[in-house]
Amino acid sequence: MGRNQKVVTAKQVAEFAGVSQATVSMILNNYSNASFTDETRKKVLDACNMLGYRGTIQNGIKEENILLVVLPSCNNLSYSVQLSVVQARASEAGYICITLNTFRDSRLENSILQCIKTLPVAGAVFLYQPENLSILERASVLKPCVVVCDKNLDIKVDSVMVNSFGIGKIIAEHMIQLGHKNVAYIATDINRKYVTRVQRLEGIRATYREYGFSDDAIRLVTLKNERISPRGTVEDYAAGTLLTNRFLEKYGDKYTGIIGYNDMICLGILDALKRNNKRVPQDYSVMGCDNIHLSEMSNVSLTTVEHYHHLRAKDAVDMLLRKIDEDVYHITDISATGITRVEYETKIIIRSSTKAVKNT
Repeated sequence: MGRNQKVVTAKQVAEFAGVSQATVSMILNNYSNASFTDETRKKVLDACNMLGYRGTIQNGIKEENILLVVLPSCNNLSYSVQLSVVQARASEAGYICITLNTFRDSRLENSILQCIKTLPVAGAVFLYQPENLSILERASVLKPCVVVCDKNLDIKVDSVMVNSFGIGKIIAEHMIQLGHKNVAYIATDINRKYVTRVQRLEGIRATYREYGFSDDAIRLVTLKNERISPRGTVEDYAAGTLLTNRFLEKYGDKYTGIIGYNDMICLGILDALKRNNKRVPQDYSVMGCDNIHLSEMSNVSLTTVEHYHHLRAKDAVDMLLRKIDEDVYHITDISATGITRVEYETKIIIRSSTKAVKNT
């Protein structure tokens, strides 16, 4: 190939053959689980030969076959489930994934753009929204990007979301309908880095106000500049246990309901209540969020909120693969492209950990 001759891309091969870029990737990489007709395979191979496609190889890996997955931690059960879904769906489409754990550290989040510039990736899936949202917008100009998020982001990036404020509202409404006038909200930490936790708390408070209760009806119980190691799922369980013990010592008699930020924290809450000879739901109703598999396997099955984190992850990959095929990131003014936002509905899964308060 001459020095001034342009490199042929997988996208050009796909357009010439009249197939998707994912199809080109799977045929050229001989994916055993991919089923294509001999005619389709011939179209792709003929297109490669006619266009002179050789593939962009770096360390034996084709650039067009790699996705970057950005998440705060693999140790968190919900994120690890989403990561597994992303990897499986990407593999089905002929892609492999490389993962960047940021631990919500601003220095690591600021390195995302450099990773997208220097790593041989076709696009990126963000499984959370970084604190600095401009990183998402700037990343989406460099390569196709999709974010899985917990509120409507006012930025020009495709997203698959749930409304965390709305989740807080339906949790509060369920507790209020059961007669719980005073509840605790237990979370590991509350600050602007943790948008989801803050949004759920605001939704809970707003709903209690709508029903005529003061903010004192919600007791916030969190870690204060403390770190329970390791991070993630084990930390959430341990924090739920620790914070429930503190809550019982200081405030227990006044409250009849406990809301955990997520299901794993609630499993720690249930453990602490049992160790303190408190009955669920007779003494305390407990409610979580995420509907993880373990939530129905605990000693008391957990009332929770389903927000389909696994389906949102799958949708995000499918959305990203469409963007890669469309090649929209070559448009300088991304406002000229259609921004896709998909919002999932949520629902309460009522189990045995909540019940109505007597004589309310």
